[in-house]
Amino acid sequence: MLLLGICTICAALLVPMLGKTGTSKTVSGGLPSEQQPLTIDNGSEDVATIRIAVSMNEEEFDYWQTGNEQFEARFPQIKVAWTNFPEPDAYAKWKDTAHSGEPFDILLLDSNRVREFAVQGYLLPADDIFTGDSLADQLEALTDLLKWNGSMWGVPLDCDPMLVIWQNELLKQAGLSEPPERWTSFVKGFATLQAASPAVGPVNLELSDPRQVVAWLGLFKPNAQTAANLQPLNNEMKDQLLFLDMFSKTLTEEGRVKGDSAAAKFQSGKLLSAVMPWSEYRTMILSGKGDFSVARHSPLSWTGGRSFALSAQSLWPEQARLWMNEMVIKGSNLDRYEKFGMLPVRKSVYGVEFESDNLESKPPYWVLGLFKNKAFMPDPAWSGRWEKWNSLWNAAAQQPAQELDMERIIRDWNGSS
Repeated sequence: MLLLGICTICAALLVPMLGKTGTSKTVSGGLPSEQQPLTIDNGSEDVATIRIAVSMNEEEFDYWQTGNEQFEARFPQIKVAWTNFPEPDAYAKWKDTAHSGEPFDILLLDSNRVREFAVQGYLLPADDIFTGDSLADQLEALTDLLKWNGSMWGVPLDCDPMLVIWQNELLKQAGLSEPPERWTSFVKGFATLQAASPAVGPVNLELSDPRQVVAWLGLFKPNAQTAANLQPLNNEMKDQLLFLDMFSKTLTEEGRVKGDSAAAKFQSGKLLSAVMPWSEYRTMILSGKGDFSVARHSPLSWTGGRSFALSAQSLWPEQARLWMNEMVIKGSNLDRYEKFGMLPVRKSVYGVEFESDNLESKPPYWVLGLFKNKAFMPDPAWSGRWEKWNSLWNAAAQQPAQELDMERIIRDWNGSS
């Protein structure tokens, strides 16, 4: 098994140097410099069935099936078979299929796990899937996550980053003209606010969602990279968790609100800030409830990105590359955005500067600023740290507020990471 794994990795590393039919052999910085359109001979009598493994809700799964029908009509020599896995089991099962003799051709991975799969030999490079200027149109903060050993190992699909939303009127009452960038500014501002309005809560987040805790810890400079990499907590991050412990009522099940409920708390003047994904923020804004600001200056600690990746065990790699190019890179970014609220990865579909925001049909120009700074580059051991982080906060979320022990959580994490 060890020898097989080494051979698989070596083969994957050689692919960028060998070149493929219908693509350029010229490589610059690990990426094709002159790319040709991907083509498949539709005159062939062989029908290829490419298998795609995903983990998504049923509504999105059904959406992709409609797209598959259109793809198969255009390319009758290719059939597409999808399998939808429950999220907790998906990644382990996908790795198992690589050794079972029934491999998938394409995997839909969280972007921060693509490098892990690439290093372990489960993927083929995706450089040749990007044709023309399509790579230049991708958000660099999302494509950077997919680079390793001079190659790209996935094709970004979308992202749903965790944001911290602020109630503008309460920011003013706290003496802040904009969301604070430093922890000390937040503490000082909230003390001012609480002196005038003791019932106001500092932040709403769900402890059962460890991504939200990462976003909270990485909000203030210079902690974004430390939080995103799931590194040991520094003194300031410890203070952030102990601060939450002081206001544990906002973290009880009753206080863990989202969507319309969070908007209602904002409107009632009882909540200064809340952690939520972009898709949830978009829904709240479209409902017309409240006057909010988004912290835009710090790098994103949690991008929430997803990417399609080409399996190293694919039986139909050229057909799989064609599907990824047609359905993901050239696919309707804005159509998916309107239906599901996930942010597109192509810069060209965002609004332009000074254009009025229309969050329903197009993400606004200012969102591009969230992706200017690269927060982190996950190492192959990141997923192991994530599993520990996830377990730690899932256990904490089960505790009654009065029994929540942040000091123990801090000790447990810094002792294990």
